[in-house]
Amino acid sequence: MMTEQDIKAMITIAKKIIQKTPVKGYKEEDGNKRCQLTLVGGGGNKFSVFIRQNTTFIENFSIGLRYKTRNRELGNITLVRYNGPHGEASRHQDDHYNKPHIHRITEAEL
Repeated sequence: MMTEQDIKAMITIAKKIIQKTPVKGYKEEDGNKRCQLTLVGGGGNKFSVFIRQNTTFIENFSIGLRYKTRNRELGNITLVRYNGPHGEASRHQDDHYNKPHIHRITEAEL
C-alpha cells in the first residue's frame, strides 16, 4: 500500500530519462501522436512517462507519469496525468473535461 506521502515522494523524486520510444519523433496510432519515456529515479525506482496528442484536436493531449512498483499486487500506478480539454462534459458534473485539468492518484484509490 502507498500513503499520500509515498505518492507525493514518487511524483517529486528526481528522475533521469534513460530511453524514448520511438527514439525520434512520435508514432501515429489511432488518431494520436504517441511516445513513451523510460525513467529511473533515486533508489533505483522505475517510472515511465506517456505522451499522447490527438492529431485533429491538438488541444486534446495526455501526459502521464507511471510508477513501476515492486509490489506485484499494485503493479504500475499512474501517479499523475495532465490533460488538455477533451469535451466529455457528460462524464463529470464540474465540466472539468472541457478545460485543461490534472488527475492525481490518491491513497484511497489504490
